[in-house]
Amino acid sequence: MIGASALFGAVQSVSQFRAGERGWLFINLAVLLVVALGVAAGFTPTGFLAGLLWGLLVLLPGSLIRRRQEALHALDFARAARFSSVIALLHPFDGQREYRLQLLSHWHEGEGRIDAAKSVLQQLRKSRGIQDLVELDLMRLENQFDKIVAHLKRQPIGSRKLQLASLYLRALGETRDLGGMWELYGQLPLAFANQPVIQLQLAAFSGLYDVVTALIVQHFPRIPRGYRDTWQATALLAQGRTLDGRELLLKVVAENLPGQGRAMHRLEYPIVPIDLTTLPAETLSSIDAFQRQVVAGMVAARSTPKSRRPYATLGLLTLLTVVFLLSIPGGSADIANLIEMGALVLPSELADGKVGWRIVAAGFLHYGVVHYGLNCLGLWSLGRAIEQLWNAGVLLFLFLGSNIGAYGYVALTTEASSAAPRVFLGASSGVMGLIGALGVFFLCGYLMRRENHLGQRFLTLLVVLAAQLLFDWFTPQVSSTLHLVGFTFGAILACPFAIHSWRRKPA
Repeated sequence: MIGASALFGAVQSVSQFRAGERGWLFINLAVLLVVALGVAAGFTPTGFLAGLLWGLLVLLPGSLIRRRQEALHALDFARAARFSSVIALLHPFDGQREYRLQLLSHWHEGEGRIDAAKSVLQQLRKSRGIQDLVELDLMRLENQFDKIVAHLKRQPIGSRKLQLASLYLRALGETRDLGGMWELYGQLPLAFANQPVIQLQLAAFSGLYDVVTALIVQHFPRIPRGYRDTWQATALLAQGRTLDGRELLLKVVAENLPGQGRAMHRLEYPIVPIDLTTLPAETLSSIDAFQRQVVAGMVAARSTPKSRRPYATLGLLTLLTVVFLLSIPGGSADIANLIEMGALVLPSELADGKVGWRIVAAGFLHYGVVHYGLNCLGLWSLGRAIEQLWNAGVLLFLFLGSNIGAYGYVALTTEASSAAPRVFLGASSGVMGLIGALGVFFLCGYLMRRENHLGQRFLTLLVVLAAQLLFDWFTPQVSSTLHLVGFTFGAILACPFAIHSWRRKPA
């Protein structure tokens, strides 16, 4: 399983490798090499050794990176820098150490310590690959936005670095070149153009106060008040409401709020108001389309169910845990004990001659702690997604339907005899059913909306299915039939929910 995960991770890392991030590919290949050498040498604990390596170098850093993104979304640069310190130890690739210093610089800037922010950036001047970013960031701290614009105009349109887009847009906004700012925005790929931070900059420098407020409510509900008020004040100044904007900024500084450094900068370098009606018709058309896009995004956000606690997922996990604990006294890896507790036995005459109750009970039993742990991990990851996408009742319906359907199918179709009996147990058919359900959701979305990213997610889940079946092929104790049928039942049962979801989603 660890080898399959590392192989899948390595394939996913190829696109990151092309973009200059090579660490994840190297780490996944290293784990794969450990698995291959261990298997070749016949070293029994290879799976556990590779699993430890995978957990420390892949799972833990990935989790910390997600936590760092959450901190950045709240503009908590100090906490994000602390996460980066640990990430840099576990994943010393892809400029993680340098990124930590950049976050520290942003933190000092937000607190008004501009000299400290510059000092941190000075340490990065010789770092490979980010010299341009460091030099431009130093220009930004010194309010030399005209130099940043000059640097932008020296770059051919097709070769501009996307990671500098936010800085370029701000420089154009600060120098009040709104036509150039909206022209550059129109050249960005959708993945960058739809980033909330970039949209917030555009709205603020264009004086779209209501749009700024809407974006903050929709995408940045947890940012400190000082940052929020500074963005709103920038929009007010750009509108020409100078007194209102200055009053807001002075409150941020007087109350010593987080982000006061940016408020002090705005007081020192106020925005010159521009009458939008004087802009070219093409620019006005872009601004109008942008405002309509933000409004559509708010409608979509309101129609999306709010985040809910995964009660059904937790309930199923509790039930699996209770059943596993009950199996321990008689032996959680003892087949006779598991048959007595409800494992599906074929032919049925070898047990109590009954199949009906075993079709249900077998899906809650596990052969040993590893089997139990892997299925719980899969249920936790996929169950929360299904429950958030639809609701608790749908999750229970899909999980139980896939489990019972898969066990019912093998009970009807599997050939077994007293000389060659078969025993089936485990929740993996239900877990595979959840993968099938998500696959159908993405497939329906792709067929109905023709959005490539949905098709890519569907293909990703097919790769997961293929990896599972490949693992089953090399592991005779595992039933590929249960997994494949569980996946199929989940996909079929989820069809009406998926179609309904996409029909009611705003365009």
